[in-house]
Amino acid sequence: MSKRKELIEIGKRFDATGELPVSVIKADAYTAMERSAEKAGLSFSKYVDTAEGASLYRVYKHASGPEYNPSPQPKKFASSWEALRWAEREHIRKSGMTDARGSRDTVDPAVIAESDRALLNVAEGLRDASSGPLKGLPLRAIISHLKTSPAYGSLARSGKGYRAIIESMLANHL
Repeated sequence: MSKRKELIEIGKRFDATGELPVSVIKADAYTAMERSAEKAGLSFSKYVDTAEGASLYRVYKHASGPEYNPSPQPKKFASSWEALRWAEREHIRKSGMTDARGSRDTVDPAVIAESDRALLNVAEGLRDASSGPLKGLPLRAIISHLKTSPAYGSLARSGKGYRAIIESMLANHL
């Protein structure tokens, strides 16, 4: 006989005689109520309203041991990758999104605008410098020079990586 069925029988005897074996503890009674509710296809509170559930609940209240209230245990993952994927799926589920992947794969227009502003600022700085080969040239000529320059060409050609190029320019004191 299973522990759950045994506790149901103990509950029936307890209702009839008022005697409860010392070996019955609250954790076992609570687990038996949960499993019986699952087996009956009822929620825990609905099961406790049935005759069998009320009997088990009385056993639980009179059983020895501390109050038993199992809290949800945190999920255990084999790796940090699994934990991150689970967190991503939960975020998608809770936010009602269909897919969060790929949303940042395209070039942001704001980055390109920022890159263009940075290029213009560099060109103006070279034009307004107190000395140097590009001093006083028109901005169009300086930008054309920057586009063909091995050091600054990638800044002038795309919005990607402009910050690294600016940092290298600052390192070279330009």
